[in-house]
Amino acid sequence: MNFNALVGAIQVELNDYSSRSKTRIEKWVNECHRSICQSRRWSFLVVRESDTMTIGTADMPIDIETDIEVSSSAVAAQNVLSIYDVTDGTHEYIQMTTLDQLRDSFPTDYGQAGAPDFWYYLDNKNIQFFPTLEEDRDFIFSFQKKLITYATSATTALLIPDEYVDVLQELVLYKAYRYKTDDRANACFENYTMLLDAMIKAESNKTGIIYDQPRLMPARLPLLSDDS
Repeated sequence: MNFNALVGAIQVELNDYSSRSKTRIEKWVNECHRSICQSRRWSFLVVRESDTMTIGTADMPIDIETDIEVSSSAVAAQNVLSIYDVTDGTHEYIQMTTLDQLRDSFPTDYGQAGAPDFWYYLDNKNIQFFPTLEEDRDFIFSFQKKLITYATSATTALLIPDEYVDVLQELVLYKAYRYKTDDRANACFENYTMLLDAMIKAESNKTGIIYDQPRLMPARLPLLSDDS
């Protein structure tokens, strides 16, 4: 489900279509989406294999927020976990390093080109290979998805998969009814807790390690004020 579709579904549930209410709902969806995603190390936030990407000298450096594709669409990465050179039909692991380490190890031949053995960050979102590319090569990336703040009316897909979107919806409804001092907030929180437990169990049965962290509770959510 995309951001705007969920906002619309919550408006229907609340039977409140005012612009002020929509602004609050969008704020809550962003807050709750981020809180759930950050509450545990979910497997759905890790991309094990990107598309096979052909990269040449003109494509460098690689912007990990815009240049990595999954199913032919760009997916923003928070950080890169691993890179493989698959040009020759094999998965050649490219080792991560730093620019300072490269300069220490190759002080007189820092500018060499060829099949890369290392990759490193130029800054917080651009990466480079060493040796630098001298011809097109094919690569696969493994990475953690970047959490974003959705703009108003955005049709961007949520990072939480459709199978778990009810968890997010119930948490937002809890905040909305609590804001309205409506007793239905209690039922929404019970539903949220039940659905979150099911989500944790389902994810635990899938590939990938999930590291336990304290479960999200209302006391840890941003306090509501009149202009929330």
